Amino acid sequence: MARLPPAAQQAQYEAMVSKVTGVSAPEQGVVAGLGGGGGGGGGGGPSTSSSPHRGAAVLGLHLAIALGTGFACGHALGRRLLGGDSGALAGGLVGLALALVVEVGLLLARAAGGGGDGGSAVGGRAHRRPAWVPPSAEQLAAEAAVADAVVAGAATRRGRAAEVEEGEQRVGEEVKKER
Repeated sequence: MARLPPAAQQAQYEAMVSKVTGVSAPEQGVVAGLGGGGGGGGGGGPSTSSSPHRGAAVLGLHLAIALGTGFACGHALGRRLLGGDSGALAGGLVGLALALVVEVGLLLARAAGGGGDGGSAVGGRAHRRPAWVPPSAEQLAAEAAVADAVVAGAATRRGRAAEVEEGEQRVGEEVKKER
């Protein structure tokens, strides 16, 4: 198999990506010069705005802020209600645990399809579910052909089963005659 030049590889890659996502590379925010190994650092790749790691980084930052806020609020409430450092620490840990439970619940709800954009929990734009598209005439014809083949196969099996039963009956009658 002949190896394609880098420009042709990049064009082929962008065509495959646009088939999957429905969006061309310039619309995804791919910066020219970073896509096909240009530059001294290695493989290159899409810009930070379309990187798959960006969604995970944003989610991690969001979790860190939410857990820190939960600890701070629990710490203040524990110091006020329970008094002392141990009460403040206990309140902070309870606030942190509550924040964690809320964030995990929100993450699971969004991953299960409760998110407004229809995407997954991390990187919703890159993992957006396509809208339902009615099947084409070719797809319907192919499905009908498969269904016809299945029905024909079932009829053939029923016919063979009837032939086997008739043969067994004939053999049984011949055995009875011999006795």
